[in-house]
Amino acid sequence: MTRVSVIIPNLNDTKYLEQLVSQLNDFRPRQGWEVIVVDGGSSNFPGTIEDKVDQLLVSDPGRATQLNAGIACSKGHLIWLLHADSGINVNVCRAMDALSRDLNMEQESRWGRFNVVFSSTGKRYSMLAFFMNRRSCITGICTGDQGVFVHRALLDKIGGVPEQKLMEDIELSRRLKIFSRPQCRREYVHTSARRWQKSGFLRTITLMWAMRAAYYFGVSPNKLSTIYYRSPT
Repeated sequence: MTRVSVIIPNLNDTKYLEQLVSQLNDFRPRQGWEVIVVDGGSSNFPGTIEDKVDQLLVSDPGRATQLNAGIACSKGHLIWLLHADSGINVNVCRAMDALSRDLNMEQESRWGRFNVVFSSTGKRYSMLAFFMNRRSCITGICTGDQGVFVHRALLDKIGGVPEQKLMEDIELSRRLKIFSRPQCRREYVHTSARRWQKSGFLRTITLMWAMRAAYYFGVSPNKLSTIYYRSPT
């Protein structure tokens, strides 16, 4: 029986993806997990990945589209959505294993996320991670870099990951919150700080908050996507 399906969308994140797949194979249990990578047409996709995962799929680019393609081919009762540039550890894997073993029909409303920390050290990144984690516990809104997990039955109820070009993680949280608040786990998932390093810490934070505010007030994901991917961040 497959208990956990790990779904990883990828687009030109070869270095990070190889590290994540290696970490999963080091830590994941021998039985009951599957790892599915969904590539959106990378120009530098490593051929060695196919031998290290349970399924390698190709779909149209777009995180929501890729995630749904992977979910449709998965078998696990608990779905774990990870970014290609995520980093995991044995504590997170043990937590996921315990969650998957504890699932039953009375817990089909279960979903949640892990704390996130940045791969770069420094007080400002620690503070940013602290406020991201705290905010999601208060609001019940989780972001993709926090390693969202969700019971398949609940995901089916809301029709899968919302098919939109941006803010799919925010909209996913909104729809899941109707059934239950997220479980905020204390174990950590690492995420890359490259965006903040490339374009400036304050500038990137300002952009992120502006995009979230615009989405909250009704700006379409398509329009936000145009702005976001045009930005130098």
